[in-house]
Amino acid sequence: MSAQPSLDPTSGYYLIRAGRLSDLDGQVLTKLYQPLINPNAFTLYQALWASVDDALIRSQRPHHFQILELLGINPQEFLHARQQLEAVGLIRSFQTTDELGDYLIYYLYPPLTPERFFHEEILATYLLEKVSRKRYLALVQEFQLPRFDLQKAQEVTAGFLDVFNLPSSTLLTPPTEVKSGAQRFQSDQPQQLVSEVSPAQLATFDWETLLALVGQKQIRKSEIMAHQSEIYGLHEFYQFSITDIARLISRSLDLKNNQIDFRSLEQQALTLYDQLNSDERSKPAVAKPATPAPVKTSASEAFSSDDQALLQMAKSMGVLPFATKIKKQKNPRLYVGKGEMYNLKTLQQRHAFSEGTLNILVWAVLQENPTLTVAHLDSIAQDWLTAKITTPEAGLSYYYQRQKGVSSANRRPRRQSKNQGVIPSWLQPEQTNTSAPSSSEQKQNDPQIDDEIQRNLAWLKQQRQQRGDDHV
Repeated sequence: MSAQPSLDPTSGYYLIRAGRLSDLDGQVLTKLYQPLINPNAFTLYQALWASVDDALIRSQRPHHFQILELLGINPQEFLHARQQLEAVGLIRSFQTTDELGDYLIYYLYPPLTPERFFHEEILATYLLEKVSRKRYLALVQEFQLPRFDLQKAQEVTAGFLDVFNLPSSTLLTPPTEVKSGAQRFQSDQPQQLVSEVSPAQLATFDWETLLALVGQKQIRKSEIMAHQSEIYGLHEFYQFSITDIARLISRSLDLKNNQIDFRSLEQQALTLYDQLNSDERSKPAVAKPATPAPVKTSASEAFSSDDQALLQMAKSMGVLPFATKIKKQKNPRLYVGKGEMYNLKTLQQRHAFSEGTLNILVWAVLQENPTLTVAHLDSIAQDWLTAKITTPEAGLSYYYQRQKGVSSANRRPRRQSKNQGVIPSWLQPEQTNTSAPSSSEQKQNDPQIDDEIQRNLAWLKQQRQQRGDDHV
């Protein structure tokens, strides 16, 4: 096993705030975070925020023994408290050195908003374990914003320019001071690791065992810890064991600088996945008959038994096995290619969707396209993010609603489509009749086209006369 981290009390530390604390942050910290961490961590977080000084220069940084004396804890208790704060995303720690010696930089983050906290499933699940179910539901109710049905209301809110006056030239070209002021707020600070691989997710991985395995190959601990997100991504996507990952890292090491070659690591991962799943690929699968997907009449309509089976499968399988299974259901000879694996892994590591929701997104792509290309995946992903799709059920209902919209659009007369919403490209039916003549050839060869044009022109003229704009 790897050696436990230690803390030199004489080393310095420098504090940087990556946000601002509000009264709401105090409530969230006390009611949602305090049950997750021990008293030392809770006190340490408050003490660090209380001592932040933006004007402090690094040469005047305090030493760790000062805060140890203030809190009355020893170095090991401090480390344990700090790691808890790191695990829940309240602190990020960086070690560096200068002419005065080694020191740590602590970035302090405000607590997540209640909405983001309860959407972080691992944090919310741990909170549920730490408090009773009754208390958890009470906290959800306490932080939930009130809802009001505005469907029958008409908004009469005034806009900025309805109330205030600004020269049009200023609106088109903002003053230099405005531009320079905005640039000063562009943060180059490390982002709070929540929308990526959160510290809480990284904590679920057995890093000590991995370090012990790769340490036998003289791979530095710092090289592993600096690339935790990439390594965890291999485990999450390919569902590799720790032994598999250790073997991949050892094979992908650049001996010139003793660093991991991540391009080689990705190729090694694809090869290993093929080897581990060669039997699954060659196993014959029973393809489902190609039946058209049912069109839901409303989002609230109950799902069919097939839909429920699909949702259950999406919630219980990893992204790559799910995509493989869906492809084999369509055609037993289909498989997920290496390029498709990379595209899926890239999308998953954005953590924009839960795994179950992402699986339904993959299913939706494969209903319209034979392969999982970047264009198809990103097109649906952007559309679903805009529509705020957050659950597998919502994704499936949304897909059926879109399908219904396409079917209705195909049945409408051409002249009634001017008010029709734009249909995403991934839902537009493919043009399969490559032998059809062009529109110019049709006009030359089909006399009925001219008659139809004349009828349309007559109809337009009649409409203009009714509106009184015949001179147009």
